[in-house]
Amino acid sequence: MRKTVEIFLLVLTALLFVTAFVSCRAKNQQAGRRAAVSLSGGFSCTADVTLNGHDYTVNVVRLNDGSSTVQFVRPTELSQLAFLTNKDGMSVRYGAMQAKLDPASVPQSAVCNALLGAFEMAAKSSTATAQGGNTVLKGQSAAGPFTLVLDGQNRPKSLQVPRINLAASIRNFTAS
Repeated sequence: MRKTVEIFLLVLTALLFVTAFVSCRAKNQQAGRRAAVSLSGGFSCTADVTLNGHDYTVNVVRLNDGSSTVQFVRPTELSQLAFLTNKDGMSVRYGAMQAKLDPASVPQSAVCNALLGAFEMAAKSSTATAQGGNTVLKGQSAAGPFTLVLDGQNRPKSLQVPRINLAASIRNFTAS
């Protein structure tokens, strides 16, 4: 009788462990699906970015067709600088001048590539983990491995891209 009770308790414990594991995995998959919906369409946001010790503030606008504009706001010396991306590649605009761009030729293009690349890859192929009220997305973009944290409403809060020493706080996210 005692042996039967021990076996029953062992099976019950294993069943509870499997149920908890499956529940956690389902919660993470659901968080990943919600994040993908939030990031796959058009949106706008403001990001306070630190890249290799330099601080920038940028406004990001992505349209439903995938084209994007990253407009520098701060420092004021760069306030007329914008990067535009579409299916044909990247262009740089400074004031009224605009030209096609090899992204490697302008260091500030790393800000644009890291932000847009992380948003795009997070929507497509990232690993989601629900942590408290946040969703943590980890993935790989052209800029390197990234961690994107979304709040409870699936709005991006922060981005880390360690390979290029980039950290960003994201605010005013609005899906369109």
